[in-house]
Amino acid sequence: MQKEKVGIKEIKEVLIALEAMGIIGMKIANDKKVDLADIPHVVSILKKFDMLEEAVKGSDKILEEFKDLDESEVVELVTMLFSLVRNIKKAKA
Repeated sequence: MQKEKVGIKEIKEVLIALEAMGIIGMKIANDKKVDLADIPHVVSILKKFDMLEEAVKGSDKILEEFKDLDESEVVELVTMLFSLVRNIKKAKA
């Protein structure tokens, strides 16, 4: 009997949350100081709280998802990682 596929939903949610936090962190760090000008960035973190909560909520399933990866899921996750890095680097500029 073949085991049911787990998918990569939780991994993707964590990557999306990491990207959002990385972009916001980069925007805060751009001027190499934390001051009142960074309040809008802090507010944007708070606005993304639901997304961050979802990413953390399913984190207990991530190991199971990694164990069940197939080739197409690996390609999708690697593509997401490259996009994540590119978008965080763009936020630095």
